[in-house]
Formats: sequence, structure tokens, C-alpha cells
Amino acid sequence: MVVAYLENPNREFGFKDVTYTITATDKNGMTIKASSDHIFLYDRSSKIGRYVVATIDAGIEEIDDLVMTFSAPEVVAREDFIEPRVNIKRSSTDVVGVRIVTEPLYVFTKDLAMKATGEDVQKLEEFLYKKQFFMKLSDETFDLDTKIALTAYQKANNISPESGIFDAETRTNVNADIERVTKAIISPDGSVSINGNIKNDDISDASKVVITGLLYDAMGIQVGGSKTELDNLRGAEERIFKILFPKTVPIDRVDTSKTRLYVDSIK
Repeated sequence: MVVAYLENPNREFGFKDVTYTITATDKNGMTIKASSDHIFLYDRSSKIGRYVVATIDAGIEEIDDLVMTFSAPEVVAREDFIEPRVNIKRSSTDVVGVRIVTEPLYVFTKDLAMKATGEDVQKLEEFLYKKQFFMKLSDETFDLDTKIALTAYQKANNISPESGIFDAETRTNVNADIERVTKAIISPDGSVSINGNIKNDDISDASKVVITGLLYDAMGIQVGGSKTELDNLRGAEERIFKILFPKTVPIDRVDTSKTRLYVDSIK
């Protein structure tokens, strides 16, 4: 996916039916893939610029450079090239196939006592360290220091007996007390779409409407882009639209509150 922002620096003329081509090349300057489409650009006084989205079917590790070229456009005077008043009425971003879950950082499943070793002991000592009962880094061995720390934890949490043994009751308490993490679980068919309604508030028909959607993460970094096109949106007509995003979008990073939509239309 390639997202580009184009501006027409001219204030008196717009451009109709411009063919652009985005070419991906490797480190030897050889063409890997190319994508072409038709666009239109209004004069700068009417509209500063617009986004275009193209799909380049190549791995990011293959691409060394991207080159954008344009055909000779049809030049139209500003007074003869006026954009219809087409507006988004409402929209929502749907993340399909993503389930947000909160689960323990670790789950203990067995009893532990003196001389035990392994990952369970390491996680227990790390837990006790975070709770300020265990005063050294984990060595993955249940020794006297571990027993003393665990006894102190049992006493502080009214767990009886205060034996220093990691038994069933203590394990249940620790599993309930351990740090939780929130993460997104993505199904194989997970996808993102933007759905909504758009209306032509003009009396003139719009022969083509391009709706471009951009996705961002919580830090405001762009993580995806796509578009949809509607033909022949008549004056005062309202229509449903849907923008589908490619499966390559990292949907677990998408912050739907930061979605941006841009509308470009032509008579």
C-alpha cells in the first residue's frame, strides 16, 4: 500500500483525467511492480490537495525506491471546474475479527516448595519481587529466601497456613493478584472497513466520488489506507459506502478514533 498526497500549485487551473503511475524499483533500479490510476486535481484556490492510495503487490524488503509519474493532464480553468458539494453524513470504523482480551501475565498450575526449580519458580519470585516481598532477582530456585518471602505474602493476605509452601490456596490468590495484560487476538479472516453514508448536497450530479480512508495507531502513525469510488451520485442523493482495507493492515494497532476520511468528487 502506498499513500501519496498531491497538490496543484496553480490557482487558476485544475487538472482533469490525470493518469499517474507509481513504480516500485529494487536496489538495481529494476521495476518490481507498478500501479496506475486516473485522478483529478482542483486548482489550489478551491482545494489545496488530495490523497491517493495505490496497492503495490511487493514485499517492503524488496523495494528500494518509489517513483511517481504523470501523464499530460487536461487543463481546465477554475471557473469551469467546480467541485460538487458531496459530504460524509456519518461513518464508523469496524474492526472485524479482533477480540480484545485481558488475561494474567502468567498462570500458575502446580504446587511449589523448597528445592523446586524452573520457570514456575522464576515467575513466582518475580511476582514476589514486584510485591516487595522478595528482595533479590530471581534465580529460578525455591530456596530459603523464596520461602521467607512467600510466608510474608501469605501473612499479608491472610492465607492460612503461613507455611511458605506454594499450595492450592496460595496459588489461587496469586493467580487472582498477578498483573493483567490487555491484547488483541486476531482471527485469520480479520479485516478493517469504514462504513457510512455520503450525500450530494448539490443540485448537480457527481459523475464520480472518491472516498479515501486513512488509519492511524494511538501515536498518530499511519498504518493503512484504502479507497472506494461511487459513480453517478445524483443531486441530493444519499448513498451507503464501504471502504475495505487489505489484510496487510496491522489491525491490532488501529485506533479507530483517529480514522480520517477525505472526499473528492467531480461533475
